[in-house]
Amino acid sequence: MYIYQVIRDLLDKNINKYSYYIYGRILDVGSGSAKRYVKYFKKVEQYLTLDINPDNKPDIIGDAEEIPAKENSFDSIICTQVLGDILFPDKAIKEFYRVLKPGGAVLLTEGFIDELHGEPIDYWRFTPYGLKALFEKNNFEVLKVEMLGGIFSVASQMFSRYLINTFLLYEHKIWGKFFSSLFFVTGKTAIWLDSKINNQANKKIGLDILIIAKKSD
Repeated sequence: MYIYQVIRDLLDKNINKYSYYIYGRILDVGSGSAKRYVKYFKKVEQYLTLDINPDNKPDIIGDAEEIPAKENSFDSIICTQVLGDILFPDKAIKEFYRVLKPGGAVLLTEGFIDELHGEPIDYWRFTPYGLKALFEKNNFEVLKVEMLGGIFSVASQMFSRYLINTFLLYEHKIWGKFFSSLFFVTGKTAIWLDSKINNQANKKIGLDILIIAKKSD
């Protein structure tokens, strides 16, 4: 069952916004069970999913820390909300570099303010500076680092997750639909408010970090 959440809305908007960096033979690392973002990419030759869980039926069953692919295999990598669930994130970024072709790009997102989720497989939270340093340490050129959301988006997301977890909304279809409609209104309002508050205080708060990094030619 689908329940609206601000964080997903922001991810969709921003992956679409920066989709022009991603092209060709694409690897979606930690894809889960769906090719959720393929619709945003205009120059796709092949879109392959990689996930550690065979029940998700990925194209490639494997771990981000040891990607089962040859060097220089992919033009682009997308990795959303996965790095914090990897025990050794530095190894994953090394693997991104290895399997990317020269000039290839990674579009990665990861939580900044987030609840505990998927326990016990929830290891890290990053800052924009920490993510940038990890990529630069592994020879990537960082093209963009951006915080997604602001104080209102954070408040809306945390409150919706609290209600989802408290009332087990994914298990109750009628209440899930009701609250999804409520979250949609409050979430869209939160995103709009954050877009109007462009001060430094609000830029220090966010739900997610988006980073785009390039392997040197």
